[in-house]
Amino acid sequence: MNKESIFIIGSSSLALSLIMGIFLPDLPLISFLKGMLIGISLVMNINYLIRYRLEKSGFNENRNNNSYMRKLQNGSN
Repeated sequence: MNKESIFIIGSSSLALSLIMGIFLPDLPLISFLKGMLIGISLVMNINYLIRYRLEKSGFNENRNNNSYMRKLQNGSN
């Protein structure tokens, strides 16, 4: 799953949860669904932020670089 689709799923689930909270009655099943959608939103948005940060820092390119791994194992910067 690419990071743009993760962001769209997270934003859409949060928007849907807010709309449900405004227009639907406060029943236990509705409350459960709202909570589940908010949880999905949190997980997806945090996942997006982590992937975005790793991509910006170049971690994915450096992970496969043997000299970079040796520096990490030796503790040198």
